[in-house]
Amino acid sequence: MASVDLELTTFVTRKGATGILLQGFKFRKDHQTSVSINWRCCNPKCKARCKTDIEMKQITSQPSEHNHPKCDSRELDLNDVRSACKRKAVDQPTARASKIICTETKRFQNITIKDMHSIANSIYRERAKLMPNLPKERADIFRVLETYLPEESNLSVLVNDPDI
Repeated sequence: MASVDLELTTFVTRKGATGILLQGFKFRKDHQTSVSINWRCCNPKCKARCKTDIEMKQITSQPSEHNHPKCDSRELDLNDVRSACKRKAVDQPTARASKIICTETKRFQNITIKDMHSIANSIYRERAKLMPNLPKERADIFRVLETYLPEESNLSVLVNDPDI
């Protein structure tokens, strides 16, 4: 197979997977073999595909035609900032969301206030995934407490409800 000389840039998607940016279009990993990686367009209605070598250094097959316009730089910048903020929010759970957003948006000029609210909400959602679920029933509370209170300790829980 002949390699195609095109500029290939890797990025991290919103869900943490690796993607490539090629000629202004975003591709996600579709299938991987021992010698190559098949990519498809991130737009679900587009059937464009391309193929790279396993190291993602060069493109081994020309991308097929897209049925939509290229991604604008503002959208790409916003995705970069959002994924970086989400990673930092998980790595530094005690850092304030506003501080994370300020440090990450310094390198980009075209981020709006609406975008910052969207990024803050994505940070809060990502941090909420780290928290345990709230108990739905009283029995769930006691199961959780049993993990924190070993049997050999003298601590106990008093409940004034005969239904338990």
